[in-house]
Amino acid sequence: MPSSFSPLHIPIQGINLIEASAGTGKTWNIAALFARLVLLEQMPVDKILVVTFTKAATAELKTRLRARLDQALTALKRTPNAPMQPEILRQNSLDDKNLAELCQKYAPDAAAFLAELLQKAMANESPERLVIRLKAAISQFDHASIYTIHGFCQRVLQDFAFYCQVPFSLEMDEEQHRQDYVAAQDYWRATVAHDDTLAQLVYRHRQTPQHLAARVQSFLARPYLKTQPVGKTADFLRQAEQAYRRAWQHTAAQWHKVQAAFLDEVQPKLHKKNYDAQKYADFCALLAQHAQDGTEPPASTVTQHTFDSKGGNKFRADYLLSKIAKAQQAGQNRETLAFLEDTLGGLAETAQAAERAEQNALIGLTLALLDDWRVQNEHGKQQQTTRQFDDLLLDVFHALQENRTHAAALSQAMARQWRVALIDEFQDTDPLQYDIFRRAFAAESDVQKAACTPAWFMVGDPKQAIYSFRGADIFAYLAAAEKAEHRYTLTTNHRSHARLINSIGALFARDKPFALDHLPYEPVSAGRAEK
Repeated sequence: MPSSFSPLHIPIQGINLIEASAGTGKTWNIAALFARLVLLEQMPVDKILVVTFTKAATAELKTRLRARLDQALTALKRTPNAPMQPEILRQNSLDDKNLAELCQKYAPDAAAFLAELLQKAMANESPERLVIRLKAAISQFDHASIYTIHGFCQRVLQDFAFYCQVPFSLEMDEEQHRQDYVAAQDYWRATVAHDDTLAQLVYRHRQTPQHLAARVQSFLARPYLKTQPVGKTADFLRQAEQAYRRAWQHTAAQWHKVQAAFLDEVQPKLHKKNYDAQKYADFCALLAQHAQDGTEPPASTVTQHTFDSKGGNKFRADYLLSKIAKAQQAGQNRETLAFLEDTLGGLAETAQAAERAEQNALIGLTLALLDDWRVQNEHGKQQQTTRQFDDLLLDVFHALQENRTHAAALSQAMARQWRVALIDEFQDTDPLQYDIFRRAFAAESDVQKAACTPAWFMVGDPKQAIYSFRGADIFAYLAAAEKAEHRYTLTTNHRSHARLINSIGALFARDKPFALDHLPYEPVSAGRAEK
């Protein structure tokens, strides 16, 4: 069970998960923890990594974090002989207009927290030295490590270009256009153009390199999505088409007998609900025309008329017999039903198999294009200095993989660079982003454990991850939660009144409220009773 989060008293070590529901003061607590790291743990601002997921959130977080340091400095300056006057220090904290407004709205204990933090800090060093360090932190705040996820990866690639094996000077292509599809066209020429089966397949489905590339483009930056080998789908398609062709030739060669057996002998006895007379008369006329012309009917046309909604073959002997009235079943010629199963029933089965093989071949072609495009994209980046936003994450992700020569050195360098990592909006993390943080800030190997491993705080609301907003992956969040050594929760909602909070709590007070294991609803209390 998670513990209540207290930014002033929790240990700064290990892997920590902070679950923060809406209105529980997430940003205030991040700022409070940041202030503690600077004042009490005496960390330089550039040694504290703060990552969030939008530029707007990053700008707001920078403002909040710097404001907290300004408030601490102001309170110290207003309090002569501060170590001996805790009550005056607290009152001077409340005199700050911004802090007082914050206390009234969201965090009634904000002034008490700041006063206690300053008292603890002054127990370790003199007020004069603390003022000097605060001024230095504020003056150096432009160098604070507060980034979006893409900004963080860009910083890693710039600072550790050798370990990442990327050019030392990278340029951003912020237009983020990947519309040339050169890799897709190259793959098309090498794989599709000279293969009659695949060429006919893409022609039937009106597919082009641009169409297929557009379908898979969003998955280029998701190397954790492993495509399963689908075998030689073109060969399977050829075999299925040949089987369908043989079945059609077998049926067409004796079409007049087939048509008479069905329309004259069997159909009059069948339930009209299952075998509409006009519909099957038109179907037989269509097949007769193809037999006369020496052409094959489309497999989709055959399956449309020969399978029911549950996938049952309507020309199997037992199926036909089941749709004949029981009073007539005894007089039914079973040889006729067997003949229809051998012809139309067999044609239906091979048509269905051909359709499936065609879909599998199209899927296999699409996935093969995705794999080839990924390879070409990574190869192309070795000769290019231009990067798009997704490339930044991919470069760092690949550089940290165990099969890379400098992966261990890179993770150690990142651990030395940042003593604490605060990841905000962690519920929006996808598996690629989580893997980057995990390999950089979670000690797994003996080498990492021997090095100075940073404390890692993941802050988020898992209830939001289930909507997959900004590519969030709830299972990545659950994997991170399972790895966490300490779990905390913010227990008070300062935004909504008690009746609303209690009603929501009652609604979700049940087993598996979000249909997943290990994803409970953590109850919160309301900070105010009035509306």
